[in-house]
Amino acid sequence: MKFKFKPKILVFVPYYLPSFGGPLKTIVNLTNELNDRYDFFIVTSDRDPSSKKRYNGIKVNSWNTVGKVKVFYCSPNRKNIFTYIKIFKEKAYSAVYLNSFFSYAFTILPLLIVKFYLNSSLKVIIAPRGEFNSGALKIKKIKKIIYSYFFKIFIISKNIVFQASSEIEVKTIQRKFNFYKKLNIFEAPDFPSPYKKLNLLDNLDRNNHLRLIFLSRITPMKNLDFLLRVLKNCSCKIQFDIYGPITDINYWNKCSYLISEMPSNVFVSYQGEKDPSEVSNIFAKYHLFALPTLGENFGHVIIESLFAGTPVILSNNTPWIPSDNWSLKVIPLSDFDKWIEYIDSFLNKFDSKSTRNDAVIYGKKLI
Repeated sequence: MKFKFKPKILVFVPYYLPSFGGPLKTIVNLTNELNDRYDFFIVTSDRDPSSKKRYNGIKVNSWNTVGKVKVFYCSPNRKNIFTYIKIFKEKAYSAVYLNSFFSYAFTILPLLIVKFYLNSSLKVIIAPRGEFNSGALKIKKIKKIIYSYFFKIFIISKNIVFQASSEIEVKTIQRKFNFYKKLNIFEAPDFPSPYKKLNLLDNLDRNNHLRLIFLSRITPMKNLDFLLRVLKNCSCKIQFDIYGPITDINYWNKCSYLISEMPSNVFVSYQGEKDPSEVSNIFAKYHLFALPTLGENFGHVIIESLFAGTPVILSNNTPWIPSDNWSLKVIPLSDFDKWIEYIDSFLNKFDSKSTRNDAVIYGKKLI
């Protein structure tokens, strides 16, 4: 159905195509599903965090057509109030959609403009994307406490709505703002990527060594250092490959030090960034995907791994429930020894064909 009048939605997100990551995937899936009803205008960075190189093939500081949406790629020196005010004035937007709570450039600045400059009742939707999970709140804790108090005193209002992707996230948001009785929260699960049938590899050798993968942004939130400490204590032979952009160089230096201390039975290799279109084929080459995240409101990469036939081990900081087989295992981060035990014993029960088929079947159930 085509609509004569399509409301215009202004979206702020720290990174977008051709980048990589869960919030990006969420916005791509959302706009693909709803572009017949809404016009989306996306404001984002012209490069990945901590990168000095802008994305190839984009017009910087102007609107680009990407699929069926318009995207404004900001250079670092243009992520400011003046740029954003100009964008706000260009069109009559029906709502603003913010894909973070703590992002300075892509949440705090737009909120300040709406609250103190526009002085309007413009609807604002904030999707915290797992940032209120207890583990996530420990990262840069003091800054987050200070901003949260500022938000509660000066920013929060009836035109601000929080989007939670699960019942669990509803509760984390309520805990964060339990003093505010009229807080608007609605639960709207993220649109998953459509299932694509793949030719599953069934010839992975289980008797040689475990092929383990970490594929995500390399930030404290994804908790790669925890996984490295687990592997340091494993006794089986492991080939551990790390994929994803290095968003926080100081955190990567911490991880690199842990890598340098690995015992001889664990070989670690950083494989760099890959195009999102390659992710499924990459997953299919591994026995197991590990993500000890401090907080996920959805976790698109989890579904992608299962669709590729690769089982997953997760922390308990996601909305996903474990399977009754080896497709998806959830172990709390407090159970450090259980992570070691699970990884060490994984290949003993791994059957390439049946395990991969089970993973795909469970992935379909999750969506």
